[in-house]
Amino acid sequence: ASFAFAVKELARMAGIDPDDEEVRKRLSGLLDSGITEAFSSKLRATMIFGRCDEFCRRFKDDTILERCRKIFTALADHPAEPLLRGDGALWSAAIIYAACQDEDLIRPGKGAPPLGQEIGFFFGFERSSIRNKVRAMRALLPE
Repeated sequence: ASFAFAVKELARMAGIDPDDEEVRKRLSGLLDSGITEAFSSKLRATMIFGRCDEFCRRFKDDTILERCRKIFTALADHPAEPLLRGDGALWSAAIIYAACQDEDLIRPGKGAPPLGQEIGFFFGFERSSIRNKVRAMRALLPE
């Protein structure tokens, strides 16, 4: 059920109306045919990065988005496949938070930065949860 929801949401993100009869038939056919786990994994990864892209639209340039892309790619290529576990929205928030830290928009030990609060509000997580995920995530990234 949640996978079907994710497929419909992905269709919406792509500008396709999942309520259209023809689209519904095609999506239903795909779901009934047993979409492979690889496709499911790719869909999850696409949604994680898609949320990063959506949040990063508020920035004047693509600096943060490009940093997010580098972090995301390193995690997606990691042999332990960390992006397949845990909350996808929390992964997105952690990737953005880390990218902002890397670009000195969020500095450690400087209290609660407005941007950190904005990330937490956007994704619905406490900053402490995001920071804990960032800490764990950094252990998976190359130096």
